[in-house]
Amino acid sequence: MNKIEIGARIKELRKGKMTQQELADKIRKTESSIRKYEKGLVLAPLDVLEEIAKALGTTPIDIIGAEYWDTKIDVEPLAEEVSSLTNFENYLKSLGYSITTEYDQILDSYQEDNGSLVVTDFTLIHSLMKDGNTATFSDEEYAAFRHDIEKSIEYQIWKKQNQ
Repeated sequence: MNKIEIGARIKELRKGKMTQQELADKIRKTESSIRKYEKGLVLAPLDVLEEIAKALGTTPIDIIGAEYWDTKIDVEPLAEEVSSLTNFENYLKSLGYSITTEYDQILDSYQEDNGSLVVTDFTLIHSLMKDGNTATFSDEEYAAFRHDIEKSIEYQIWKKQNQ
């Protein structure tokens, strides 16, 4: 959504509930600021959008849609973790291992209105296979295994050669 669409959404959610001045008072801004947000002249900062949503009894997602999460999630650390995990698994593959990761799901016994089961808890199971042998790790065990391997001299040399 752009700032005009966001402003229109704020106005739509506010209308019939409170005046611009009342909203401004609730979030400690000026009526002029609310007018500018609603007209799309100014995009309210995320913290202000969160305050507006709270004052209107809604959520930031209702105001700016799923883009809210894009502004809240720092993807850089996630990208670094994915890259690190990919390097680690490529290292294991270079040693002849094949790797599988599966979900070991625990499902709730009730169903949602749409009839789908709800996953309330799950664990990951990692399996390494080589020469007919298989080693299975819980997610925690695999993380510790990965941590130990990544500190090894062999891994560090492999990583330098493959960057």
